[in-house]
Amino acid sequence: MKGKRVMGQTLTATVQSDSGAVPAGKLSYQWQNSADGSTWTDIQGAVGSTYTLTNNDFNKYVRVQASTNDNTEYKYPSQVNSSPTATKVIIYGDVDLNGAVENADTTTIQYYLAHMISLTAEQLVAADVDGDGAISMNDVTYLQQYLANYISKFPVEQ
Repeated sequence: MKGKRVMGQTLTATVQSDSGAVPAGKLSYQWQNSADGSTWTDIQGAVGSTYTLTNNDFNKYVRVQASTNDNTEYKYPSQVNSSPTATKVIIYGDVDLNGAVENADTTTIQYYLAHMISLTAEQLVAADVDGDGAISMNDVTYLQQYLANYISKFPVEQ
């Protein structure tokens, strides 16, 4: 499964057998999400090789289940699950993971930079709005610009 685990982004399933990529017509897909990474729920209508993350996936893990009914070349196993996303689905800028980008998110980053709090893996991804792989005052600045409507997207989204 390829793609960023951010709402609005598209994930893509690729399935390979020992002999290479499995032809598209030989597979069916079912995308699933989970709050805990153990109990999975089918996402209604999400049955293609790609899936665009929605509000219903926020703060959940996502995976895809691929199946084949071709009992000739691709019969073992007939159904496989991808590894789930490494972290839950986030919204860039929503550092406190409450579902909204707000002034409190800038404060959360500042507390982190002052070593007053630690952040989860999901929070670190959400906080890195400039996409440089590190959390810094640049991220706070971009977040403030976003909240003041000076920018409509974060650099990591472009």
